[in-house]
Amino acid sequence: MKKSIFIMAVMISSSVAFSQSSSTDSKVSSTENVKKEGDVKYQEMLKSLNLTDDQKSKLKQINKSNKDAKMKVTNDTTLSEISRKEQLKEIKNNKSKSFMDLLTPDQLEKYKEFKKENSNKE
Repeated sequence: MKKSIFIMAVMISSSVAFSQSSSTDSKVSSTENVKKEGDVKYQEMLKSLNLTDDQKSKLKQINKSNKDAKMKVTNDTTLSEISRKEQLKEIKNNKSKSFMDLLTPDQLEKYKEFKKENSNKE
């Protein structure tokens, strides 16, 4: 009888532990899936734009400076949350403008169509 109770207790505790770890894993994996999906869409968009090597190089520079600026703002402990969000939004807008300035008129049209299609899906 004591063995049965002990075995039941072990089974219950292990199932509780398993369910907790799997819910945490699913949260992480769903976040990763969203990021991967965004990366795939971004790569599809870039491929459809058929960027020149010069444009690719400039885009790399834009992405690097954007990343550096975001890190600087994120790590600045003197900023309020509101100020941080405003600066991050401004960085995002500047990146978008720089990217669009990089494109030819035909590429810009394709980019706008791609954005419109993907905003309708969400």
